[in-house]
Amino acid sequence: MARTRKARGAKASRSQRRRKGGDVGRAPAAKRPEFDVKAQRRALQFLNRARSPAELGILPPRRVYEPRELGPGALAIHDEPESPAAVKLLDVQSARHLFEARGRLSPLWGFSEFDRIKSLLPPEVFRKFWEILSSHFSAATYGQWISGGSVTVGGVTMVARHAALLRTGRVLLIEGACSVTQSRTWLWNPYTRAMVTPAPATPGNNLYCAGHSFLSDGRLLVAGGGGESWQSPKDRVWLFDPMAGTWDYTRNVATSAQTMMSRERWYPTCVSLGDDRILIGSGDLGNLNCAIQTPPAMPMEIYNEATGQFSLVTTPGDKFFNPTYPGLHLFPPHQVFFAPVGFRNNSETPGACTVNEPSSILTFGGVSGSWADTGAQDRTKGMSVLLVRQSPPYIQVMVAGGGDAAKSNTYAKIDLSVPAPAWGPDLPLPTAPGQAQPTQRIHPNVVLLPDGTVFVCGGADVSEPCWLYDPETLSWTEMDELTYSRRYHSVALLLPTGEVMATGGQSTAGESEIEVFQPPYLFAGPRPTISSVSPDPIHHGSPFTIETPDAADIYRVTLVRPMAVSHQTDSEQRVIPLSFTAAGATTLAATAPSPAHPHGLAPKGYYMLFLINSSGVPSEATFVFLH
Repeated sequence: MARTRKARGAKASRSQRRRKGGDVGRAPAAKRPEFDVKAQRRALQFLNRARSPAELGILPPRRVYEPRELGPGALAIHDEPESPAAVKLLDVQSARHLFEARGRLSPLWGFSEFDRIKSLLPPEVFRKFWEILSSHFSAATYGQWISGGSVTVGGVTMVARHAALLRTGRVLLIEGACSVTQSRTWLWNPYTRAMVTPAPATPGNNLYCAGHSFLSDGRLLVAGGGGESWQSPKDRVWLFDPMAGTWDYTRNVATSAQTMMSRERWYPTCVSLGDDRILIGSGDLGNLNCAIQTPPAMPMEIYNEATGQFSLVTTPGDKFFNPTYPGLHLFPPHQVFFAPVGFRNNSETPGACTVNEPSSILTFGGVSGSWADTGAQDRTKGMSVLLVRQSPPYIQVMVAGGGDAAKSNTYAKIDLSVPAPAWGPDLPLPTAPGQAQPTQRIHPNVVLLPDGTVFVCGGADVSEPCWLYDPETLSWTEMDELTYSRRYHSVALLLPTGEVMATGGQSTAGESEIEVFQPPYLFAGPRPTISSVSPDPIHHGSPFTIETPDAADIYRVTLVRPMAVSHQTDSEQRVIPLSFTAAGATTLAATAPSPAHPHGLAPKGYYMLFLINSSGVPSEATFVFLH
């Protein structure tokens, strides 16, 4: 359904922005990209890498990396698809003059500022030269990280180790403090870039090192934790109500008595199932540092929303889950994939976990099931994400970084939509141009964007660029670098604005600061808008309508599961492309995901609905309830 007409920039109504309890207001518009310090640095690197006047006189098309062409251990670099031809920067004489002046100034380092270049070129030549460079190396091409403020309320500063995007559009932040019995939890508003006051009341436990997942009604379930020093019991489970802004422990629905897990869990993973239940796995204190070869298996358990009670899962040959915080992903028809990522220790160096088990598929019904191994893929300290497509391969899991020195600069994928899933080859993650050694990604954050691309940030030195992966073209493009180091104990998640927030880190500068990444698509033109969605709620497998003044220009419609992330673990995120047609000048007719129950593709709950126009620009999200 690709179209070429430019989207119109009509604003959503105030009532629409209130839908489902969302925050009133729109995200600050992305400013026109400037030729700022970072853009100038990129331009100077290009100029100083030129090996001849000819290279200095031509700005080549944007380059992307396609490791698939050369296989493991090599990168293929080629012109970006549909990119324009190389752009002439300077005439032959000006290019030679600038090249020779660079050599006289500093044969080793080249130019360090643009003022020197300005004095070497005629004014009109320099003006055109400046315009081309400032456009090519600006945020319109690389995106940009901007400040989102500090995690501070009432003069109290917090380091967030857990973050969850609520159905209100606000982000719940949970502190990472060891020496407390009750965690402080605060809210951040992505529209105003400010902390929300007053902050919600604290839960009755330390939730640091817990696992979390959303219930079908939008409440956040937080299981275990206790902090690094374990000041609190680790078998408690808490629920945060985003509408009331309150915490309460899980209760037996019939008696209102508190219910708890059968085991104490530290670093567990929680994943929403498609039948109003939450699967909780791992969290064994004995698995720290992968030091125990044959620990007793810790049974998984299930929280049932209808009863408020917990039940142990019986699976022959149960997993030990070394390391903890494993990747667990629900996929159709109603199975769970185990990706061997997770926690080993808090060092930021590569390290294999020799007792990490092979990836596997769990098939179960009720509270019993069985595992089927799909191959070794130790990605300890890496992150896994589920990728959904409307054409083959339909369902994949991608792992990035982690593992030993040979794996931590690579990524790999497995296709779960074939009869016998198997891992593809380890392919190299890209490294910044001019960097001699491959970048090791330890504890990276991987965030799915509404257009289906995959954003990788953190897990490396602060000077290392972030990268954007396109599953359609299998290519990577370089993005802006973070301001602060984001590795172990950092979090990153997608916002309803189409931006990415990041905060936290392990005892590093800026760990209490929030950064917001604005992808290049926010600089590509006016944003489409959503006026209304009906019916409310929408139902699995059923049609629904989207009113938008930009109906004729919409290229893609997606549902995005809100993230709840900690320690680079979030088994929930998924971007689900929907089938749709234009049903009128201002109306789209879309179809909700599969009606098959239990819902393995899209569990019941709240999702962000995005429209993406023919220029690749997403709308701001509207929260919808999928029933």
